[in-house]
Amino acid sequence: MTAQYTRNALMLVGGVGVLVTTAQLVKIYHWLFPLPPQTEDEQNHSTEKSLKLEYLAELVNWPSVEVRRSAEQLLLDRVMKNEVTLDLLVSWCMSKDLSLVEKGVTVMCVLVKSVDLRKHPKENEFLSTLTEVLINTSSLYHQQTSDTGLSEAGLLEKIQKLAICGLFEVICDGESQKMYMVEHHEDIVGCVLTLVTNSQSKEVLRYGLFIAHQLTVQDSTRNLLMEYDGLRCIAMMIVRNHGDPILQRISLQILVVFLTACDLTVLKNEAIPKDTKAMLSEIVHQGALVPVVVCLRSEDPECTYWALALLHEFVVNEMYKEEICSVFGLLRSLAKTLSASDASIQRLILRLTCFLCLQNDDFKREVLNSRDLIKRLPVCFASSERDIAHWCLVLVHDLAFMGKSSVERLLEFGEGLMPSMVSMVHNHGDIAMKRLMAETLGFFCSNEHLLLRLVSDGLLTTILNFASHQDSELQFWASAMLLNMAMTSDEMKFEILKSGGLAVLMELVIAEHENTQIAVMAAKSLSMLGHTDQSLSVHLVCDGDNCRLAINDSIYHLNKPGLNILIWSTLSSSEVMILHYDVKNAWEVKDTKIVIPYKQHDEGNLVVISVRGPLKQAWLRAMRDVLLFQEESQIPLKGRYDLTDEDQCILLCTMAPGGRLAVSFLEKALEINTQCRYPYGEVVNQRVTDIAVVPTVKILFSTPPSSPISKVAELELLEIFARHFVLKETLLTCDGFVEYLSSIIVSFNELFLSQDIFTPIQVAHCLGVLRTLSVLSIYETCQGQLIDKGVIIHIIMLLYHLTGSWINSILDSQEGLGSPNELSESYTWESPIPSPTKPRSPLDSLSDLDINSHQLGVDQKAEEPSKVLQPNSAKESSGINPDFMKKVVEYEELLSSLARFAILVLSNCAESAGSNKEVLAEMGCVHMIWSVLLCCGSVLKSHLALPISTAMTSLACPGKKSNGNMILNRHHKTPALLLSSDQLQVRNDNWTFESISGNQGIKLDGSSLSDKGWYYEVTLKSSGIIQIGWCNEMCVFGPEKGLGVGDDVNSCSFDGERCKIWNGPASINVENDYGSQWGEGDVVSCLMSQSGDVSYWLKGSDLGVAFKGLRRDVTWYPAVSLSTDQQVKFNFGSSHFRYEPPIGYKSLHSEFYTREIPATNSFNEHVLFVRDLLPPLSDSDRLPIPSLYYETTVTLDTDFPFVYGLRTVTDELAGSSKVSCSINHDSITLPDDTQARFGPLESLPLTLGCGLVLPQGAIFFTVNGRPIKSLHSFPNSEDGHKPLVPYLSSNCVDCNFGDSYFFYTHANQKEHKLGMAALLHDYHEVRWMGQTSP
Repeated sequence: MTAQYTRNALMLVGGVGVLVTTAQLVKIYHWLFPLPPQTEDEQNHSTEKSLKLEYLAELVNWPSVEVRRSAEQLLLDRVMKNEVTLDLLVSWCMSKDLSLVEKGVTVMCVLVKSVDLRKHPKENEFLSTLTEVLINTSSLYHQQTSDTGLSEAGLLEKIQKLAICGLFEVICDGESQKMYMVEHHEDIVGCVLTLVTNSQSKEVLRYGLFIAHQLTVQDSTRNLLMEYDGLRCIAMMIVRNHGDPILQRISLQILVVFLTACDLTVLKNEAIPKDTKAMLSEIVHQGALVPVVVCLRSEDPECTYWALALLHEFVVNEMYKEEICSVFGLLRSLAKTLSASDASIQRLILRLTCFLCLQNDDFKREVLNSRDLIKRLPVCFASSERDIAHWCLVLVHDLAFMGKSSVERLLEFGEGLMPSMVSMVHNHGDIAMKRLMAETLGFFCSNEHLLLRLVSDGLLTTILNFASHQDSELQFWASAMLLNMAMTSDEMKFEILKSGGLAVLMELVIAEHENTQIAVMAAKSLSMLGHTDQSLSVHLVCDGDNCRLAINDSIYHLNKPGLNILIWSTLSSSEVMILHYDVKNAWEVKDTKIVIPYKQHDEGNLVVISVRGPLKQAWLRAMRDVLLFQEESQIPLKGRYDLTDEDQCILLCTMAPGGRLAVSFLEKALEINTQCRYPYGEVVNQRVTDIAVVPTVKILFSTPPSSPISKVAELELLEIFARHFVLKETLLTCDGFVEYLSSIIVSFNELFLSQDIFTPIQVAHCLGVLRTLSVLSIYETCQGQLIDKGVIIHIIMLLYHLTGSWINSILDSQEGLGSPNELSESYTWESPIPSPTKPRSPLDSLSDLDINSHQLGVDQKAEEPSKVLQPNSAKESSGINPDFMKKVVEYEELLSSLARFAILVLSNCAESAGSNKEVLAEMGCVHMIWSVLLCCGSVLKSHLALPISTAMTSLACPGKKSNGNMILNRHHKTPALLLSSDQLQVRNDNWTFESISGNQGIKLDGSSLSDKGWYYEVTLKSSGIIQIGWCNEMCVFGPEKGLGVGDDVNSCSFDGERCKIWNGPASINVENDYGSQWGEGDVVSCLMSQSGDVSYWLKGSDLGVAFKGLRRDVTWYPAVSLSTDQQVKFNFGSSHFRYEPPIGYKSLHSEFYTREIPATNSFNEHVLFVRDLLPPLSDSDRLPIPSLYYETTVTLDTDFPFVYGLRTVTDELAGSSKVSCSINHDSITLPDDTQARFGPLESLPLTLGCGLVLPQGAIFFTVNGRPIKSLHSFPNSEDGHKPLVPYLSSNCVDCNFGDSYFFYTHANQKEHKLGMAALLHDYHEVRWMGQTSP
């Protein structure tokens, strides 16, 4: 029986079992043994019983494939039902005879391949048998010696192949089978990995990987594979199986599953990696990284996918990104795969590329240079898969972030990129995608020269859609982009207006936003649009056949007989409606009421009327009640409503209030062909005035000035509109506007007086008013109103309260601090402030003088006033208790901003005050701004130093004077720019792009004294957007348009913030990268050669030639443009340069300095020198402590004689008195007419000082920090105790009122400056609070 079963089993080896139906078996039986008719069940049973094994053996070799397969299946079924046969197979497999093992494993392998063993009684036994065979043969295979025959080794290898193949067939996709295998034969995992690692058989390796894969994809068995160091083994297979896509695919998938699904916390083997990064490091250690990258080129898409998935794990864990990027051909592989792959692979490629680009600018540049990759991006944007479009957008965003050149490359290689991006927004319209798109488009908008092209691709339409969205982030980005576009060129302004941008921006301005910057940027855009030189074009063509109208690019036909009315919105630049009136009889025309639809914001719309047909005369007259003929239209009164039968009639009107039509053009002729142009700037300004400015003022007026209801948004808008010349006039003509602003300041001052706690909203209101006033005050026409309507005095009172609070705060923090005069007896006067490394004005002629021991003459018997001014007096006079001030400290920054913008208003008014100078002085302007400078913090002082110095110098001088040498030109500067008193320093505190040029220019015609060229330096006081260079007389600045030096062809400039050079409109500045980025405190040198070449140095390093061959037939002036909060200082050569100019280059100062050195004045035979008036250095502790003190610097450029000192504020009865010192080019004349000689003329510059000493009420003077040995009193001794102000004979000098280190060291102590501030604070009290002389 056993032999028979064995024979029968062996017969199965040659066949392949295939499942067949019972009907097929019946067909076989009937073909061999015809039987009488039976039922189907009877036939099946009798067939299976009657077929003998011998017949089946013959049928297995039958020529018919169908018969052969059915016979094989029947044989397999019989074997599987015969338990004896199966037991025999198991016994063969477990035999020590390798030949029997081979036979048994062969049969078992065929069985498991051909028959479903699921739920078969022998399933687990077969599984255990194959597992043990594999483990045993593997052990025997490794124990072979060199004497082992090749036949036995081959037999073992064959058994391994059959066993591992059969084992895979049993466990494939069977969760319970895999669990049974590892639970009963745990060593099988290590056996399989060993075979995978060491076997020389490709089949063993293949099925070993298949089994490892099966164990990996099942959660319950995955960790066991890791315990046996499966990660290292599989990583080795990546390298070993290079070129076999199936094995590499399996290995890659196993590794990805290991990395993403293993529970590393339960592993017990200490030798294996315990975290993802360690696992990735192990993979790289096995040398698998490069082969993984190479797999990207595989023709097998699954292999490519899993290679991408593995690389993705590397990059998301920030591991070996540089190594991946450096693999040769990576981008070529990615580009090729991206072009010919399905969605899942495209998504992975884009994600992988995005992560590789992260913080890797070098790789980004490689991506940008990959034409094949970039040109595929538009296709990815068009994908229906959201993730693909999303990651494509992320990639473009990161690449565009690199700068303008990156955007250019994207558009060059990615043909159709912008249209595909625009289309993607509509297809995948979720908010996250739109936000990312908005930010990306912002980078594209930075390329000014590409904007017109991008607009034609749909950029502007998308931006306007974002602006109309309800999402605030989208609105923010849209408003920012529209502002950037509006600043670019008139062509872009026209595109915005033509696309309906005016309506969108207007809506942004008047709507409420959480982010107020949205409305602010929209308002700035509207202000920019109002400065366009473009026109709204209306082309009319009318004859007997048709009437055609073209507005911008839109065509309309008004051909119907009767009355045709087109209403066209100037806001949305689109047709609102077309009305048509027509009747059959003339009398019906009279009964027809013509109504023009009118609603809010329609005023200013364009209306075109075409009158046609036989009743056109009647229709024209029927319009009498609707039409308004204004004088400026210049349409003759006579015959306005007369029309011949042959004439065509066209009227152009604008919508007036109430639906009436203001006629601007009327044409009656047989044929009409005319073109009308409406200045778009006027259209914009009118609509902004009606829809934004006036309603904003009305909203402001709707609440009382002291109301806690927020007015911040309205005040921010008014600050923007105030910078526009037309809109500013609208504001000033609004009844009560200036008075309302003044009332807000008054309300805030009252809070100080009442000691109420002011809220942040009250501070914000006051700050908003001051910011608006700081803009209005730049116009001389407004300054008079501010003075006349009391605004200025209320601002001065605000500063009075602020300085009082600051002084008290300082005193409270330094208890026991006495007055400067009290401290002078016991304090050692050693300055805590180090001397500057480069003195502002060293006096070489006095450095080695022989000073005698004559003591300083101080009159100790001087009459003391009834009250000595001390810092404490500020606390008493302001009436603000310390508890209140502790609460004020919380708003310190806001209060500093109040002081800053209050000072700007006063400085603007003082600079061009004219006859109002003395009025400002009488109001206490000088005292309060000086007090602010002396007691404010260092940050605020950096903002206020220039405006305060400018204001005080201007108010100290009776009239304006110019020294005529090389300085900045106050008459060729934009209004908002603040110019220092010496006209060498400028600052911009406004939102517009302000500019200024020099007062002298150079010509390139060879007439210059210079051999090679010219040189000047600019010291940066800030590090933002500044454009430094040259302009000629034809250059026109446009601050509201964003046009400065270099923004037209008549100028050139360098901007070290953006590292760009400019020489014309942005649309032509394509390749303009230049130089390196500058920082605050850097010195920029600007050079122009005789041949017209311009170059720059930064911190002494030559940046190379920026411009070549400037025009030689014009005059070139040094110039600069500054954005908000930027400040620079020029040096044309009147003082030492920081860096030595090249040989042959002259300073601009020396080029234009023509002043002759005057002859030395004659003196008496007893010549007195300045050194004879100075005290010895040993008397430094007995020098006067000033109660007021300032210094001024005189140079070769100063107008001599120069007079400086202190004076009383003009009194209506007594006038003004002063104590002053006169400086000539070589001498000094003191108030008592004492004259003393300086050294030679080249001893200049000199730093001269003037101080007040209390209680004496006397004046003293200093030279380069050394006091002259005498005190000088006013003619009326009481005047020394009255409020005093500085006196200067020229306003073109550099003065130091406490913003920097004094040369006279006794004035530098904080205590002394605080005492000065308190004295100035009390001066104001004396003038305005009704108190007697201090």
